Amino acid sequence: MVHLPVLRRSAAGTVGALLHDERAAVFPNPGLAPTGAHRARIRDIAPNLHCSVIGSCLITGELRQFFVNPGDADARTATDHTLHGRGVQLARQRSTAGKLLHKTLDRRHDTAVRRFAKAGTAEDVRRLWRQSFEQGDIPGAFMSVDGPA
Repeated sequence: MVHLPVLRRSAAGTVGALLHDERAAVFPNPGLAPTGAHRARIRDIAPNLHCSVIGSCLITGELRQFFVNPGDADARTATDHTLHGRGVQLARQRSTAGKLLHKTLDRRHDTAVRRFAKAGTAEDVRRLWRQSFEQGDIPGAFMSVDGPA
């Protein structure tokens, strides 16, 4: 399994540099590469990350609009928590709606996805992650770091 970098707090208590977490394998795909012509779909990443991806990469209004557009009867009145749960469940599905959710995420973070797609090495990905972190674009970087499907 590939070990991907994670953010840790430094001894001083501020968010530190990008470091490897030696023990935590984030994605179950042993062939994971920093870049590739085919990006992994949200349904292909570890299911325990779906909550983080949905919660970090889509604002509540975007998620609500995603469910309102196809005519979900109670999407306008559902709680934010309910919509988040629906999004997490949908992220796991190989359905048309699951594909549309992935496309929605890609559109939302298109600039970051294109920037990360140009990375040729793991070090390039780390550099882009640091830049994104410093610029406050954690959701874009989070959505962009994956491997081939």
